[in-house]
Amino acid sequence: RYDGVCEPTDYAFDVLHSGLLMLPLQRDSTEFVRGTRPLTILNHGTQPNNLLVPSNLWNATEPDGLVLFGTLFTSMTATISLLPDFTGYGESRHDAYRAYVVGQGYATATLPLLWKAETYLEEVADCKLAASNDVIVVGYSEGGYASIALADILHHRLGMNIIQVRAGGSPIKISTEQLKFLV
Repeated sequence: RYDGVCEPTDYAFDVLHSGLLMLPLQRDSTEFVRGTRPLTILNHGTQPNNLLVPSNLWNATEPDGLVLFGTLFTSMTATISLLPDFTGYGESRHDAYRAYVVGQGYATATLPLLWKAETYLEEVADCKLAASNDVIVVGYSEGGYASIALADILHHRLGMNIIQVRAGGSPIKISTEQLKFLV
């Protein structure tokens, strides 16, 4: 869709990726909030179980903290929220290994979901709700790294306006010795 993003040479470009999309509703209604809304991308931390991801936890008896935060954030700010599962998690777990701290891996897992969300909004919201070019990216742990990598790709390769990046507890700068330990 865009040159240099999700190309056939990128790892797991042809794998089915999953995630969770949250859309803002009008108060006391099942109608979507109208207009062009900012996009919030909420990135999960490292999970030992590659099924403990937003697309599988949204309707859990005891909801995941990130999913709860996404629900509250979407409700309070009327943004469109996207919670990607990442490569090697969720639906892609059968066909790809995790792309831990590989920036392009997070783009490959997230951008197809973003493009699918745009198409979904056109169809379901009858063009009354759309994602703007303004993006907020949030994450902790692996999600913090993903947030920085995604913000860089979204801004520099796709020209999106990054309003804010909130990254915490992230493996941002890894030395060669630390990398040997991780691998």
